[in-house]
Amino acid sequence: MAACANTPRLIVNDGANSLVVKKLLGTAECGGVVPLVKNGRVTTPRASEECVARADIEKLKGSIDQGALDS
Repeated sequence: MAACANTPRLIVNDGANSLVVKKLLGTAECGGVVPLVKNGRVTTPRASEECVARADIEKLKGSIDQGALDS
């Protein structure tokens, strides 16, 4: 995340543009992707692998969209 030092990690009410969500989706413009832990080993995920289930990313995004960090 050092490459993203000047980028806000979370943008309240805007999950899609929050860095944490972009990192999980692999769409961040800075830094690398979130590493995948598989069988106790840390690796870089391939395009077909997810480090976090898509449904869980959507839940996080939804929480941010609803202003979860404001409360």
